[in-house]
Amino acid sequence: HPDSLKGISNLSQTDIEDVSTRILRAYKRSATIYIAGNGGSASLAEHFTCDLSKTTWNHNRDQPRFRVNCL
Repeated sequence: HPDSLKGISNLSQTDIEDVSTRILRAYKRSATIYIAGNGGSASLAEHFTCDLSKTTWNHNRDQPRFRVNCL
């Protein structure tokens, strides 16, 4: 969607690094990350929640999954 691309292109590398750092800090503290969306954004929120909770976990190592919930 063109509006989505416009919004993403307005993000700076610093903004993206800041969000990434905050997510990693939450993970290291075993904090729960809550993600929410409305309408079509709810679909994206659910997908991102799934990405964090399932695809970031390595079953070969003894490491916890991201604690993440979609609202």
